[in-house]
Amino acid sequence: MSGQHFVLGLDLGGTKMAVATATADGTLLQSQRLPTNAAEGADQAFSRALACGQALARETAASTGSALASVGLSTMGLTREHDVLFAPNVPGWDKLTIPSRLRAAFPGIGLGIENDVKAATRAELRWGALQGCR
Repeated sequence: MSGQHFVLGLDLGGTKMAVATATADGTLLQSQRLPTNAAEGADQAFSRALACGQALARETAASTGSALASVGLSTMGLTREHDVLFAPNVPGWDKLTIPSRLRAAFPGIGLGIENDVKAATRAELRWGALQGCR
């Protein structure tokens, strides 16, 4: 796979966080699941997810000889630059500055942030039970 690119995905929820790398065509390369530990607050959960994502990206780059092309993050609520609306699952999630922290963790890398419900719907439309629906 040398010379190719891979993507990093982070799916952050109220009970678990899933982090994975994959090829551009969706072939899974590495993955890890972490408990959110919601009672301990948003900052620790988000920090652990970012650290895990950075580690998986480094490991994937080393094992494949390829480079990280982009990072996609899916999470509860509506993410804005300085806060998150409608995210009561984890104390403090509403105060996270997700975009700036993601940019700082992955400088110069293309980023995408999506609401988890919208991301799941897009996945179902593309690969799941909603294929072919409009």
